[in-house]
Amino acid sequence: MSIVDVDYLKKPKAMSTEIKGIYDLMKEDANGRIKKATIFHNRLFLEGGGRERNELMLRLGSTGDGNLIIARLAFINQRQGYGTRLLELLTNLARKEGYISLGIECVHTDEMESFARKNGFEQVISPFSFGSETNWIKKI
Repeated sequence: MSIVDVDYLKKPKAMSTEIKGIYDLMKEDANGRIKKATIFHNRLFLEGGGRERNELMLRLGSTGDGNLIIARLAFINQRQGYGTRLLELLTNLARKEGYISLGIECVHTDEMESFARKNGFEQVISPFSFGSETNWIKKI
């Protein structure tokens, strides 16, 4: 993927098919309301909703390590299959773009840990962790 800083709300046609799928998923969860959709410094930011909001931040291999990392993730509608659908979209994106693994950064809740385990992620100790950080990786 050629990563260029872009505001997709101003330039929706700049979205690749894979990013559009992720955008559409987050928009569906947010009942059609997306407030932020940008790529900035190799990070994809999506945020939507009203009083309740969802958000996604992906690190797009900015460290050159071949990892596509979910840095932040929150859905408005939980236990509705959005996380599973997102993982399918991210796996397709990762394969197309040559990433070697998909990661979830800073897993702090039992629900997210359960989700990571259920979907084949393995817990890893990062040399950059500071005690409370738990990271999970899944080979593509």
